[in-house]
Amino acid sequence: MKQSRRILIIDDERPILLTLEALLSRHGFETETAATAAAGLKALKNKAASLVLLDLQLPDAEGLQMLDQIKTERPETQVIILTAHDTLNNAIESIKRGAYHFISKPYAPEELLSLVEKALEKQSLLRETQKLREKTEELEKRLEIAEMRFTPVFKSKSMQEIEELINAMAPSEANVLITGESGVGKEVIANLIHHRSRRSERPMVKLNCAAFPQTMIEGELFGYVKGAFTGAMNDFPGMIAEADGSTLFLDEISDMPIDLQTRFLRVLGARISAARKHSRAKSEFSRHCGNESANCAGAGRESTALRCVLPAQYFPD
Repeated sequence: MKQSRRILIIDDERPILLTLEALLSRHGFETETAATAAAGLKALKNKAASLVLLDLQLPDAEGLQMLDQIKTERPETQVIILTAHDTLNNAIESIKRGAYHFISKPYAPEELLSLVEKALEKQSLLRETQKLREKTEELEKRLEIAEMRFTPVFKSKSMQEIEELINAMAPSEANVLITGESGVGKEVIANLIHHRSRRSERPMVKLNCAAFPQTMIEGELFGYVKGAFTGAMNDFPGMIAEADGSTLFLDEISDMPIDLQTRFLRVLGARISAARKHSRAKSEFSRHCGNESANCAGAGRESTALRCVLPAQYFPD
């Protein structure tokens, strides 16, 4: 993928504008300059930039407020703060507000160029990640449509009873537990419940609890903030929040760590996310059952099933 190399420089000191413009142009970057906050915002509105070099002291605006406005209007744009006011508070505050980095004047050209390349690399990765996420969502929608073509044939008496349960549960707000042997089609039934519900306009959010390391399941469910761990480049609201207004399907829920099941009980009861936001997600769960009913709980808490997930569906052999 070809990386965009357009940089907007916002600084009220003309010698600095000219110096930065000449330096970056020599290294193959497309540049544009602005001496005020208003001119900088107008330039961004007319043509997006991959990176903004922003002075903290501008004649018509405070630099940190300008940073907030840039990240609000162009969240994917990276920002490097340039200032002669080298204070720890400025550095910390600018990073908190979304700046890629903070560099004080005077700065070595090599240091600045290195930061510019790294910031553009991050911006490129963010774009690629967003494209992959959009492609994944599209593939998930297509997969759901394909799965619907394999709708079970409800001919036997036991399967007709299952269909009656599906039709009864689909319009309700109740959480659903689906149990049965591996391969009987628990996820297919979960898809049917979702597609026959009022939530069918939005794609179902799915998480296989057995496929993720235990240390990652909590972040996937409840979300995390930027910098919470290595690789957390952006805030992630979590699958519970993403399923708001739709259906959250947790496959093999008995593989979820016991302490996390305790937290999840509260989410089921109060329907809130880790960010304390109300969630209107309906939840569906599946877990593997052995031949004896005692094996159905696996390593999971009985209260996870008995207190919060009603009614339950069990698939006949």
